[in-house]
Amino acid sequence: MPIRVIENFSEKEIHELLGQGISSDKQVRINELQKRLAEQAGKQRKRIFDVLYKQRKIPDSADVRLLRDNHPTLPATIAEALLRDATPEERLHLAQKHKIPLGLREKARAAESQVRLSRAYEGLYLEALEDTDRPVRTAARPHFHAGYAGQYA
Repeated sequence: MPIRVIENFSEKEIHELLGQGISSDKQVRINELQKRLAEQAGKQRKRIFDVLYKQRKIPDSADVRLLRDNHPTLPATIAEALLRDATPEERLHLAQKHKIPLGLREKARAAESQVRLSRAYEGLYLEALEDTDRPVRTAARPHFHAGYAGQYA
């Protein structure tokens, strides 16, 4: 993308974007634009990840919508997988009563917990994703606790 921008912007647009003091060398301009884009992405990391999480396809199925309405942090792909694995009785219950049966609700809650834990682990490596799950991350990593003598300490 930076190559296209540099190749297609006018000299005036490049100066507005990168400043008047930027070299006229094409590669220097490309490198500077890449650097600035990386800096902006770093500053916006949490927002970018949130968008990516939410950018899953919109569920077509009423059952997926019902499951996600009741479990909003559940990604559509996981909701679809839960419904694929649902028992015939659970599917019948959903179809007839338009309510989530207990067994499926419990699976959805467990899946939500796994999603939270996964995102918490991502936060270990991506500081910009710091969130309210820091205690989950700490509890999930026993070598953080005093006196832990496991092989990973």
